[in-house]
Amino acid sequence: MSIWPGPSLRHGGGAGFVPGTRSFAMTTPARPNILLIMADQHRGDVLGCAQPETGAPWPVQTPNLDRLAREGVRFRRGYTESPVCVSARSILLTGRLPHRTGVVDNGYSVRPGTVTLPVLLASRGYHGQAIGKMHFTPVREHHGLDRMWLSEEIPAGPDEDDFLREMIDAGFGHVEEPHGARHEMYYIPQVSQLPSDRHTTAWTGARTVDYLREHARDRSGQPFFCWTSFIKPHPPFDPPVPWHTLYRPTDFSLPARRDDELARHTHYHVRQNRFKWTDAGPDDHLVRLMRSYYAASVSFVDHWVGQILDTLELLNLRENTLVLYVADHGEYLGDHHAFGKRGYHDPACRKCSRPRQDVRDPAGRVVIAPLAKGVMVTQVFAMIGD
Repeated sequence: MSIWPGPSLRHGGGAGFVPGTRSFAMTTPARPNILLIMADQHRGDVLGCAQPETGAPWPVQTPNLDRLAREGVRFRRGYTESPVCVSARSILLTGRLPHRTGVVDNGYSVRPGTVTLPVLLASRGYHGQAIGKMHFTPVREHHGLDRMWLSEEIPAGPDEDDFLREMIDAGFGHVEEPHGARHEMYYIPQVSQLPSDRHTTAWTGARTVDYLREHARDRSGQPFFCWTSFIKPHPPFDPPVPWHTLYRPTDFSLPARRDDELARHTHYHVRQNRFKWTDAGPDDHLVRLMRSYYAASVSFVDHWVGQILDTLELLNLRENTLVLYVADHGEYLGDHHAFGKRGYHDPACRKCSRPRQDVRDPAGRVVIAPLAKGVMVTQVFAMIGD
């Protein structure tokens, strides 16, 4: 009997994508550690091992995510019911749809008394650790997590944001927008004002490595649930030096778009485009540059995923750790004449894989069947036992 309170979802589902999990041996204990890695706004086709599954290929290098996919099961077709940050994350947090939790947009919080994934894992004896962007309202609402090391997209201040406090202490307090300039610059490709080792992606990855080392030293036998959440590749697209030179804009194809699609834009498409483009709109070179910086941001996240996976191996934690990689939703990047998310075209809401459902599944399997995020979460509980 499942203890997960969410609905049985037959279609739609999670936000973003999960390239895979590591291959479990048949001797894996009943309570494996769980490492949930999330990247904000990572669309499902910007992945090395996904080329060229849909449309024009992306010249993107993701060797560590490809490695994760080879060792697990990657699902090509999953769709978030709500392609907007907080609402999509609430599905993962609770296993319930937004109309059940009340989280229908950013700025909302789940209804009081809602059972969450960390609460249920805590009831199984797990230590819950959050690292990076949680996007909770209020910011420090723990939802059953034991500890939070935060790096939020729009930090509330050094008292609430661990990354910001450390950045100021390190002498970078003069950087007013550490995650990239917003407002009229929001969708203008830009180089980070911070060095690569001070970038939020590096901070989130390094803090995860720190947590894994702490767990290995503890030796209490308590399993962990570590939710590591990267802000990037969410805009602004600001890879640090030298990552911004990783790709040439001319290597990227122009978006998939038709002239008649402009007349079909929803209110949200029009609203988002006006917010992102206050002038006559983007030209083709700017769109290609945007795509190259987006891909560079993905590759920088991939680099730190590799550091995390290497640490698991070094500490002999890999054989007893379930690793998942997921995004909350995708990103249009000019497809269908749109930018951002909040739409139900594939670039905005498709994810491409999920965690292993059965230890007998062959590593590297690619599944085309649709997947729901709520179903993905319930299967985590199936893997650790009901």
